[in-house]
Amino acid sequence: MQDHDKIPRAERPQRGGTYIMKMGDTPLLETEILASGSCWAKVRVVKRLEAPEDPLYTPGAEFEVRQTQYDFEPVR
Repeated sequence: MQDHDKIPRAERPQRGGTYIMKMGDTPLLETEILASGSCWAKVRVVKRLEAPEDPLYTPGAEFEVRQTQYDFEPVR
């Protein structure tokens, strides 16, 4: 069985919230959180910020990400 890094419940992005998904200091996408567990989150792209040009990152696209690889900053 593979160990996974887990995010404490209080630190997870909240379902229904809108967040800037960042890698390090680089804001990649504005996303809506569709589901969030201890390891993975399902996100919907609201808009591409500095993510590479790729059909995966077009507004409306949905995919899962490993939460420990990104920082999620709430959109105010």
